[in-house]
Amino acid sequence: MNPMKRLGLAALLAVGLTLLASTPARAKKPGGEIGGDTWGPIELTNVGDEPQASGKATLTEVVLVDVYDSGLVHWQCYTGRLSVQCRHLTAGATYSIGTGWFLPAPMWTVTANSAGKVETSEDVYFEIGYSPTWEWPFDWVLSFPCQVGVFRLEPDGSSTKVLAGELRPPSPWDR
Repeated sequence: MNPMKRLGLAALLAVGLTLLASTPARAKKPGGEIGGDTWGPIELTNVGDEPQASGKATLTEVVLVDVYDSGLVHWQCYTGRLSVQCRHLTAGATYSIGTGWFLPAPMWTVTANSAGKVETSEDVYFEIGYSPTWEWPFDWVLSFPCQVGVFRLEPDGSSTKVLAGELRPPSPWDR
């Protein structure tokens, strides 16, 4: 083959590989594909004084918005839509629902209908953290999952946790 043709093919191959590697549509981010991932649904565990209460939570449209390391924890920041469905709550009582490691914030409030049901969806921002195992072979484990809590708001301004759960995402290193 002519050396000029060979040089031209090599240059074309290099340009093609560079374009393929730098195309955002081909890059797979830890947060999932365009449109976002779905985490859940998970059953919310009854932890309060409403023994019949039950519920489930799902995060949809989950998109990774930032990643940072605080030294000992690898943090991933996400946005998504949290949907919560609860049954057998106290009819007419007001509840606060939220996500985050440090519950009860951020939160929003809803009032149970006459049948004790609540169904709501809100856009949320949340962070999850991974910490190293410190054992060979070194690996990262989920140490701060997305917490979901349902609190009954009392007339005196206090609150009682009724339901709780953790949304555990798929490992970003397995995607």
